[in-house]
Amino acid sequence: MTRFGPSRGEHKLRVAIGVLGMALTLGAILFHGTDSLKWIEVAVIGGAFFSGTAALSARALMRKESE
Repeated sequence: MTRFGPSRGEHKLRVAIGVLGMALTLGAILFHGTDSLKWIEVAVIGGAFFSGTAALSARALMRKESE
C-alpha cells in the first residue's frame, strides 16, 4: 500500500456508498416505472458508476488483507 493512497476506512466508505447508490438507482427505477427509454440511461450510467466504485474498492480491500 502506498502512503498517499486512500486508507482502509475510506475504501469501506466507498463500498458502502456504491452499494447504497445502486440500491437507490434501482429504487428510483422501480418507483418511477419504465414507461420510456430514460430508465436505460439512468440504469447504465448510475449502475456503471456505483458498481465500479464498489467493485474497485472491494478489490483494494481484499488485496490489502492478503498482503
